[in-house]
Amino acid sequence: MIVAVLTFKVPLEQINESLSEHRAFLDRYYAQNTFICSGRCEANAGGVILMRSDSEAAARAIVEEDPYYTRGLAEYAFYAFTPSKWDPHFERYVEPPQ
Repeated sequence: MIVAVLTFKVPLEQINESLSEHRAFLDRYYAQNTFICSGRCEANAGGVILMRSDSEAAARAIVEEDPYYTRGLAEYAFYAFTPSKWDPHFERYVEPPQ
């Protein structure tokens, strides 16, 4: 699993100009069951995407399709992790331990 953290590099007005295209990007990966959840951070300084991914490189390749990335509107940091505990409602998102 990967957490992608976006930090906006431009004023919110510029972010909002690309919002509908960004949402279409998100929808595409929700439809493929890649994205689990996403949303803006407090104070509208950026956002977070929780996704299924085998590697940071694969997650980075996906994010490089985001209009926020292609237009230089946001920077991204990636954090890979393996869940060790989770709520039973989250079970379908977690790979069984090897």
